[in-house]
Amino acid sequence: MKYIISSNINYYENTYKPLVTSLIDSGIETEDIIMVVGGCTEDSLLKNVLGINIIPVLYNSFDLTGLIYVAENSEKFLDTNYFLLHDTCLVGPNFKKLSQEVEVDTPIRTLREGISMNIGMYSLQTLNENIENLSKLKYYPQTPEELQQVKELFVINEDIIFKLYGDYCYRNNYIGTHSDILTVPELRDRFKKDAYQEYFNTLENSTITRQIGYSSLLDFYKFQANWKWGNGWKIGV
Repeated sequence: MKYIISSNINYYENTYKPLVTSLIDSGIETEDIIMVVGGCTEDSLLKNVLGINIIPVLYNSFDLTGLIYVAENSEKFLDTNYFLLHDTCLVGPNFKKLSQEVEVDTPIRTLREGISMNIGMYSLQTLNENIENLSKLKYYPQTPEELQQVKELFVINEDIIFKLYGDYCYRNNYIGTHSDILTVPELRDRFKKDAYQEYFNTLENSTITRQIGYSSLLDFYKFQANWKWGNGWKIGV
């Protein structure tokens, strides 16, 4: 299985080290980690101190940035299954094993029983079936107003690929409906390395308040900024 991370040029440097370090600490090889950074320019140079596959793209399609790239370039990776993550996640030591507990020939698997923020497993078959759908979801917002418009489009159409597979999605999921809600001090006790502690400092100093959800069924942490409707979508770290 390959692990895809969707990120953005404006904040990938904050999220790269903690998330990638946690994936490596769970036993995932660096060659199996693909971080796709949206909103880049033709001459963007990305830092890659941990030696994963890191790829700049011009479009910014939020959660789906990485999935779009891999669907269009799957011949470069050729794995059977792909797990899509946001960059505002962390994983624990059991994540690799738990994420790969997928029945043979399962085409797709959601994170939750309900809306899953596009997070979950997509088979190569599913990506091949949806190349055209995904390629239509490339956006190039240039102003704060355009960014908000694109973000709202993706919120309204959340789980856009999952919803095409009603026979599998939501009933076939990783964590059910329940997540524990944690605090940053609790995370500091679980993740001791400097890469994590620096990220927790950033979260504590951020103007964006995030709800931290955790499920032991996947050993998976999600830092969620937009868990309810408000005046404008929170974008950043």
